Amino acid sequence: VLAALAVRFVFPAVSLEGRSFWILLSAPLGMSRFLWSKFLGALIPLTVLTCLLAALTNYVLEPPPILTVISMLTTAIVAAAVTGLGTGLGALYPRFKVDNPARIASGFGGVVYMIGAMTLVLVVLALEYLPVRTLYYALVRGQAPSTRRVVLSIGFSVAALAVCGLCTYLPMRAGAKALGRRTA
Repeated sequence: VLAALAVRFVFPAVSLEGRSFWILLSAPLGMSRFLWSKFLGALIPLTVLTCLLAALTNYVLEPPPILTVISMLTTAIVAAAVTGLGTGLGALYPRFKVDNPARIASGFGGVVYMIGAMTLVLVVLALEYLPVRTLYYALVRGQAPSTRRVVLSIGFSVAALAVCGLCTYLPMRAGAKALGRRTA
């Protein structure tokens, strides 16, 4: 749901500047700052919406409270990564001359973004499998995890955070450089 919303509303954010993009190029505003403002403008509503969906899902499934907290944190972190990926790739593949905003996401960049966003979500889910399973067995079944399993769980959790951080920062940096080249 997050990726689908982001491809419709976040990815086209730069392209929606359209023919007035030249105003941004002449403004005393760096492209990096412009992109980060687009990022923050989209991050807050997407995070609120996806966290609300996660909270409703947790309400229905009734997991232990700590698992609810973990799912909410994961949702917020993945929302930031998906938003950064969408904003950055939207700047890498802008379509300023498209008349219909819904068509912006149907190009090559939109497809690349959707594949990237879905891959990101799957990688984060795969990395969090062991930590969540270990915690679930410890809380629900009362099975104490081994030291090795705890260390692996921490490592996988850190890896998930690192993947999300890289998927936020690297596309934003690449998008800012691509837009900066348009000014040269």
